[in-house]
Amino acid sequence: MDLAEASAEDFNRLLDQTFSINVDDVEELTLTEVDSKPRVRDEGRQPFALIFSGPGDTVLPQSIYTLEHASTGPLEIFLVPVAQGEDHVLYEAVFT
Repeated sequence: MDLAEASAEDFNRLLDQTFSINVDDVEELTLTEVDSKPRVRDEGRQPFALIFSGPGDTVLPQSIYTLEHASTGPLEIFLVPVAQGEDHVLYEAVFT
C-alpha cells in the first residue's frame, strides 16, 4: 500500500485486525478506529486518522514505526501515544 495515496476506506477494511510492529516489548498493534476528518482545502485527499491499540505495560514514544499487515506489506507510520488505560495504550496516526 502506498501511504501517499491511501484513504480512510483503504483502512476501514482492516478494522479490528492486528499489525506487527516488534519494537521493545510491543509485538503488535490492533487498528481500532478509522476517523475521517473535515477537508481543509478543496484539493488533495480527505484527511483521516487511525487509532491503534497496544498493550498497556509499554508506551512507545512518538516516532515513525514500521507496521506490517499481510494485505498492506510494511508501512512507515508516524504514531503518537494519545491515551493510556490499565490494559492498553492508544496511538494515533494522522494523514492529511
